[in-house]
Amino acid sequence: MVIEQSLKFEFKASNNQSEYEALIAGLRLAIELGVQKLFIKGDSQLVVKQVKGEYQVKDPQLAKYLEVVHRLMMEIEKIGIEHIPRSQNERADVLAKLASTGRLGNYQTVIQETLSRPSIDLVEVKLKAVKTVTEGEPSWMESIKTFLKNPPKDDDLNTKEKRREASFYTLVGDELYRRGIMSPMLKCVDMRDAQGIMAEVHEGVCSSHIGGRSLAVKVLRAGFYWPTMKKDCLEYVKKFGVPMALVTDNGTQFTSNVTREFCADMGIEMRFASVEHPQTNGQAESANKVILKGLKKKLDEAKGLWAEELPAVLWAYNTTEQTSTKETPYRLTNGTDVMLSVEIENQNRKGRGPYML
Repeated sequence: MVIEQSLKFEFKASNNQSEYEALIAGLRLAIELGVQKLFIKGDSQLVVKQVKGEYQVKDPQLAKYLEVVHRLMMEIEKIGIEHIPRSQNERADVLAKLASTGRLGNYQTVIQETLSRPSIDLVEVKLKAVKTVTEGEPSWMESIKTFLKNPPKDDDLNTKEKRREASFYTLVGDELYRRGIMSPMLKCVDMRDAQGIMAEVHEGVCSSHIGGRSLAVKVLRAGFYWPTMKKDCLEYVKKFGVPMALVTDNGTQFTSNVTREFCADMGIEMRFASVEHPQTNGQAESANKVILKGLKKKLDEAKGLWAEELPAVLWAYNTTEQTSTKETPYRLTNGTDVMLSVEIENQNRKGRGPYML
């Protein structure tokens, strides 16, 4: 079944705005139809790369559009997006031209929609309405804050349980912090802030699209905490799909039929490193693989810009905990932690000692 939709704007919109409006309309239609697995193909390289976190968004208006897109994508269980040449998207161009000339009347099967205002304006109105409703609803932190401010005097079983739970937390002003193991102070956040923190660490300026467990550890090292952090990070990463290829050596765990069948079912290409090149198993080569992988995620088709993206990829690598050492390369080299941009934006006070910016 093919469902076609056409948009007509009653406001001035740039080409990039139009691309975002089309993407938002398609996502909303998919959500209304109850779609849980969606793969998007777009001919605007700028929009696709911005959505994937590979291009920075400098235009404030496009940044608002991108925020709306990410919120809608969170409502779909599994979603992916890729750039295709304009020659493979001819039908969409035909619909766009017909909508601009007002000649869609003869196309009864096409869903026709007229937008009187930009989608970002409509979403802001909805968010204000939602905020007024949810402002009074306490977050997971409220009960702990109340207990710490006014601890009850009775000593029943329920109070003992709450006292034990509250013993892991402390108040700094009106902000709640959890006493951590890796960090003395972890700033507690609600799910609204948690979504922004995960997005910034995973596909922000100094990101490398790391896995779910590494994402949770990096958020923790940045000094943030909420009870469902590990589960939320794993779910967040799942929305970016599976890898295209798996590069490995000839270990039996990778050459087994179970692994081959799994990769075949998931559409993952298996690539085996040659045993004639032992340097591929060296530590330096392993680090290079991680850096190259991060560059490929940032650049994709724009290979000529690798030099501009390299500092951000190196920064992401140096500030991510390594499984072999349980420390970041930056801390091992400089003897101190580094403060990430997300910590500065959220004014986090971890109290871990000296920092480098």
